[in-house]
Amino acid sequence: TDKRDLFRAVFDAEEQSLAARIDRISAPLADDPVEALVAGTREFLAAATDAGTNRIVFADGPAALGWKEWREIDDHHAPATLRAGLSSAFNEAALGLGNGRYDRAALEQNFKALFEGLRA
Repeated sequence: TDKRDLFRAVFDAEEQSLAARIDRISAPLADDPVEALVAGTREFLAAATDAGTNRIVFADGPAALGWKEWREIDDHHAPATLRAGLSSAFNEAALGLGNGRYDRAALEQNFKALFEGLRA
């Protein structure tokens, strides 16, 4: 009915496309959850460097819709993919620890580096 509704529809479609893009890349790697998470992350970062996607999803989205509505739409599309990927990575870590394939201190250091890297 107005520009805001039009932008909301465009934003929702872009979020849906982004989630599908990540799923398309990571789903074939489901047997290797860590590789699936890495591939999905790589695809997300590639999308974030696309000027159109970045502007619609990360710059204009929160500004045009407000933080609350932006987050609601993003939560509708993104978390399932991210949650599944992170859950798989943590489960892989736990399984690897259980069978002696991974060293706990090394895993802690790697996860810490990952999370600290997000602050940078």
